[in-house]
Amino acid sequence: MKKITRKKTKPEAKLRLSPKQEAAMRKVYEAYWTNYIKGDVKALASLLDDNYNQVGSAESEVFFNKKDAVKFLIDTIKEVAGKVEMRNRVTKLEPIDHFVLGSELCDLYVLSGKKWIFYSRFRASTLMQEQKGRWKIVHQHSSFPDARTEGGSNMAIEQVSKENLQLREAVKRRTVEVEQKNRELEIEVSLEKVRARAIAMRSSDELIEVANVMRQQMVELGQPGLDTVAIHLYPEGSEYFDSWYAFRQGDPIKGKLVTGKTKFRKDSCKLLREIIAAYHSKKSDYTVGFTGVKLREWFAVLGETVPEIKINLKKNFKIGTGYFHMSDFSGGSLVMASASPPSQDATNLQKKCADVFDLAYRRYLDLKKAEAQTREAQIELGLERVRARAMAMHNSDELAELVSTLFQELTRLDFSLTSCIIWMHNTEPATNELWIA
Repeated sequence: MKKITRKKTKPEAKLRLSPKQEAAMRKVYEAYWTNYIKGDVKALASLLDDNYNQVGSAESEVFFNKKDAVKFLIDTIKEVAGKVEMRNRVTKLEPIDHFVLGSELCDLYVLSGKKWIFYSRFRASTLMQEQKGRWKIVHQHSSFPDARTEGGSNMAIEQVSKENLQLREAVKRRTVEVEQKNRELEIEVSLEKVRARAIAMRSSDELIEVANVMRQQMVELGQPGLDTVAIHLYPEGSEYFDSWYAFRQGDPIKGKLVTGKTKFRKDSCKLLREIIAAYHSKKSDYTVGFTGVKLREWFAVLGETVPEIKINLKKNFKIGTGYFHMSDFSGGSLVMASASPPSQDATNLQKKCADVFDLAYRRYLDLKKAEAQTREAQIELGLERVRARAMAMHNSDELAELVSTLFQELTRLDFSLTSCIIWMHNTEPATNELWIA
């Protein structure tokens, strides 16, 4: 038996900022970088939300609360204070759902003796949220390609001071075309939108929304022939796998948005068997093309499982070829389905998403566990209320109140009931007594 649940969603209203709000938000954003370079940890800490989390450049620079992040700053800020400059900044601030996303791309220079020398390209994505009239930073991801930074350190300034040849690379970087720089920033912004939506999940079903955001970003990056973006989870020991999907009926840009969740049997067709085998082979990033019998077999399975996609199937039958690009993470794969070969930009975005998706997957597993625990607690609470009412009875007529309590508690647990009955069979005399709510 296949269990299918679908959820048609409306896009959330985009955050609209008043001029006053935007000015306050920009002030906080710039204050963060100013105080970071000055080494003012106290001022920095005042800008962070209590639930602030961070993924930084150093291997040990991953924090899930403000306290740990501030401690790392206290331990390492001396490596930065007065010794770092951000040059050639490209900054973009954009409202996303109820957040504002700040994207930063720049050249980092460090002071070596009395000279400023190029250190590295630097990129950062910062999520901000207004709370009680004040803007707070809730999440930041920053990175620069520097394998020299050791655990417990922030930057390898002493080592880079010995490598002044990188100054020549900085000069070369100034000549890089603006178009190439903007494209890199676009991919980073797209990645941060996916990451932000994943981190903002409040229930496990919101993986549907993550799939939708991924699809939107693929469209904006110009992936030709894009049809569907999905998130597959492959539970061990199960004959089925879960799929959260997002596609548009007919036109890939203007067609009706459809999102949902379904299950596929792992061995239901040759294409799925091939995909599952590739996942277990640890290829991590790969494209599977399908045509002819394999295409028709897959469309037959898909048409039965996701009826809303039949419009797209008719169109793709005319094309005659399909492509799945898979990027694996622990527990599953990110999937892009298209009628044309996947573009380099789209595959780069998907691969980057998969590299950070373990965080979202852990968030999903935590939510599933919390939901199961909440459900168990609700059942125990309902049972205790029924037990308490039963123990409080003083005569048999109070069974009417007991059955009413039972009905209420089962309804609270989302049972769809028309009635609840306590049915007593008496042998002598042969009678039946019913209490009904």
